[in-house]
Amino acid sequence: MKRKYFIICTLIFLLFIGCSTGTGRYPTRAGTQVDLSRKNYRMVKVNAIGVSYGFRLLGIIPFASRRHTEAMSDLYEKAGLSDEKAFALINVADEESTIYLILFSLPKLTVRADVIEFIDEVTKPECTVLPSPNSLSPSCDGIVSTTTPTLSWSSVDNASGYVVKIFSGSNCSEAPIHTSTQLSANTTSYVIPNSVGFQSGQTYAWQVQAKGNGTTYCDSNWSNCCSFTFRSVSRGCTDEDLGEPNNSFDSAYPLGCNSSYTAKICSSTDEDYYRVVSSASGTITVKMTPPTDKNYELQIYNSSQQQIYSSQRGTYVQKVRIVSVTEGKPYYIRVIGDSSFSTASTYNLEVVCSIGD
Repeated sequence: MKRKYFIICTLIFLLFIGCSTGTGRYPTRAGTQVDLSRKNYRMVKVNAIGVSYGFRLLGIIPFASRRHTEAMSDLYEKAGLSDEKAFALINVADEESTIYLILFSLPKLTVRADVIEFIDEVTKPECTVLPSPNSLSPSCDGIVSTTTPTLSWSSVDNASGYVVKIFSGSNCSEAPIHTSTQLSANTTSYVIPNSVGFQSGQTYAWQVQAKGNGTTYCDSNWSNCCSFTFRSVSRGCTDEDLGEPNNSFDSAYPLGCNSSYTAKICSSTDEDYYRVVSSASGTITVKMTPPTDKNYELQIYNSSQQQIYSSQRGTYVQKVRIVSVTEGKPYYIRVIGDSSFSTASTYNLEVVCSIGD
């Protein structure tokens, strides 16, 4: 009798023991796309787990299958998730394994994931971006002769004000050297304060922005970068002299093609340098007419600053034609008087560019 009970107990024990194997597969599942670069979420639970079991009699006859939906529901329940908040699963992976017993097996599906909760972002009201103002004066690439020039621009409807930035150099990519306070909505000009400290011969640039009201209208983009050069009035003259100071190659005043200019030799040490750049290959003709009672000299230099022409000093009209001009290369004009000068009388300078001659 004891032997019979022993055999029965042994069979019952063997019935419920076995071994477990896993597939070793951890595929990443496609799911909700989450932009983790935005700070609109918080981590709720790391390595949350949900499980689903199946049942196979004798290890081969299926009675119940493991189900992914059941494993996910188990994960949600264990993680304490509800429908009242917006959740998402990230880093999702599935693990399949099987527990083998004598008379049956238990297929097992384990789902692992990290759970995040979306946080409401502050939603800014939509607004209309204001158009950028247009710079009016001084003209871009122009000349100013005062340390406190007045900048002006076109008005922008619905602007609540304007802000102006001043930059050193001909572009607006560096940090500004001066930024105005917000100007009133009915202001379309700004006088640069003397404290900015303009230096003669230096180039400066500026931009203006129309300010919105922060609700229905947003700030405009900054206006196009507009530059100008500050040149002080020549000390030896009673009024403004063109391009001063321009007594060297480095400070040569730029002249446009097919234009006429007037300037002065204001002292015995004054001499004027100019720079001309042709937009196409061809010729440049320079004509200089001095005051009727002054002996001035005209000189021409190539892009290497080597002299290629020099007139005889005199009171007559001096004209020279530069042949084989290269597109984009600078040519320099020098007018000198030495002991012959005038603070009142001007000389005339004409520049004509001919393409393809």
